[in-house]
Formats: sequence, structure tokens, C-alpha cells
Amino acid sequence: MQALRLGQSFKKYLETNDDSEASLKQMVEELMMDTIKPDRSMVPDTGVDPEWEYKLSSIFIDTAKGQVIRMTFGI
Repeated sequence: MQALRLGQSFKKYLETNDDSEASLKQMVEELMMDTIKPDRSMVPDTGVDPEWEYKLSSIFIDTAKGQVIRMTFGI
């Protein structure tokens, strides 16, 4: 799910930013700071508590212990 969202965001980023304007750092920060979560019905059953899985479903995850970037490529 995150991989699809990241791919869509990357395509949109390329469409809206001229090559000369976009820096790699800027692109990575913009794409990897995505905190949007999918609808709860779209979160996969991975064996993890459903509430935890939902909290881990965005590309960028802000946990109680601090900010963590987690990217998974679930199918």
C-alpha cells in the first residue's frame, strides 16, 4: 500500500517540478514525510494488532518514542 502511494506521489512530484528546480534532498523529504493513512478497511491483516497496523500504515510514522521513517513494500 505504501509503495503504491509513494509511486503515485513520485509521479505527481515529477509532473509538477522541473528537473532544474528539484533537488534530490527536497524530493526525498517531501515524499517520505507523507503521514496520510489509508482507510482502515484497506489496512492488511499482518498478524499485528489492527490498531498498531493502522498507526504504521503511513510512509512517515510519528511514534511516542520520537519520529521514525518506516517504509514497507507490502503486496
